[in-house]
Amino acid sequence: MPRRRPAHVPSARWRDLVPDPITAEHWREALVFMASVVESYGEVYAPVLEEVERRYEAALRAERPRDRARRILETYTRAGDPKAIR
Repeated sequence: MPRRRPAHVPSARWRDLVPDPITAEHWREALVFMASVVESYGEVYAPVLEEVERRYEAALRAERPRDRARRILETYTRAGDPKAIR
């Protein structure tokens, strides 16, 4: 009779269970959300907003230069301005 896998061991590989790293874009979305929470529910949530803002700024600094350049160019062209590089 084959041995059964213990219940506490996941069936998928652990790498499949670990999410991708949180990007600066994720932190920006969280920052906007927390700003709306502070606006709606009060300053009691301000420490969370400050922490998310700190992590967003750190993620921007940690971003690879090429990714940062791509993000800047996407924002520039999405705003309706002409392309920076032709």
